[in-house]
Amino acid sequence: MQSSMASLGGTPSGNNRNYIASVTIEHFKSFKHTVTVGLRPGLNILVGANGTGKSNVLDAILFALVQEPSTLNVRGWSELYNNLHAGPCAVQLLISPSSPT
Repeated sequence: MQSSMASLGGTPSGNNRNYIASVTIEHFKSFKHTVTVGLRPGLNILVGANGTGKSNVLDAILFALVQEPSTLNVRGWSELYNNLHAGPCAVQLLISPSSPT
């Protein structure tokens, strides 16, 4: 079974697949500033100390794709905002086609 969290479609033969090329996170959960995380086709690994927001990057992707608080293990939208910022939070995904394999 061939599967990738960042793979968003394509043909059954595996050609012409799209992937999430970057995630821009603004005032979302632990991110008090705007942060852009670049991704490549295939497996991507986030490494860092505890409490640096690694799991919040995945939550940001889920927020952008699903937009249901229950998938993010929160009770409501207000738990997604960074408490140190008075404005709205935002997540932007850049979807890019990968080269045919």
